[in-house]
Amino acid sequence: MAARRRVRSPEDLNENNNDGGCTFEQFNRTHPPTFDGRGETNAVEDWIQDIEEIFSILECTDQPKVRFAAFELIGEAKRWLNSEKVIREAEGTGVIVWAQFKHNFFDRFFPKADTEARAREFTNLV
Repeated sequence: MAARRRVRSPEDLNENNNDGGCTFEQFNRTHPPTFDGRGETNAVEDWIQDIEEIFSILECTDQPKVRFAAFELIGEAKRWLNSEKVIREAEGTGVIVWAQFKHNFFDRFFPKADTEARAREFTNLV
């Protein structure tokens, strides 16, 4: 299950790099939550939300996001990512971008029944 934590303020992180990117050291100093692939739907959403909040505060470019987030995956989630890497290498597709990572992540860890239920709720609101 994801461990929800408050992200530290930019002042606690010695400000961002002058080049507008972010470093693993800065990312790690925020004490990002880990995700083990278990838990309810909210745990999946909370983990992504927390990680993206950190990326936003640090003004991370797209390039390091998957690497940094991958470091916070443990257990079943880490095994899933490792199998994804093997598949991509076999297909010759190589590096994955953050948007594709999130898509694949939600496909794997966000139960289809919850996705369909939320779609119905949204349809009923409109």
